[in-house]
Amino acid sequence: MVCLWCKGKGNPSVSLSGDVRTGVATARVRRWFSTWGILVGYCTLIFVLSSQPDLTVPEVVPSADKLVHFLEYAGVGWLWTRAVRADRPRWTALTVFLSTLAFAGVYGLSDEWHQLYVPGRSVDLYDFLADVCGGSSGGIGYLLWLRFRETR
Repeated sequence: MVCLWCKGKGNPSVSLSGDVRTGVATARVRRWFSTWGILVGYCTLIFVLSSQPDLTVPEVVPSADKLVHFLEYAGVGWLWTRAVRADRPRWTALTVFLSTLAFAGVYGLSDEWHQLYVPGRSVDLYDFLADVCGGSSGGIGYLLWLRFRETR
């Protein structure tokens, strides 16, 4: 739309029908929610599950608890890498991977620390290691998936 105050000079940044920049801001908000927002929601779900006093995993396979941690944090790694790739497209794959490793480690450590204060839960070094390995694997999986998708 053309601004009526600009006397038809075509300044698209201001108009009676609204600001064109609003569309850009809306797109940024949508992109944030579709990347970082999903990650925040997923991490919140992990926090809520960690707050449960008696959350036992059926022992279907040996060390099923560690497998659950691994898979749970593979999702964290996938979502973190996806968000970082969308937000920082110039970062190298190594930088993205290192940021994924750091985030999975810090979030896994904070999760174990949180469980220290939940009755019926305890801190386990092997859970933390499963978190880091899962987060790393999820991040690598996403980067490989991107590479595969680009070569097709």
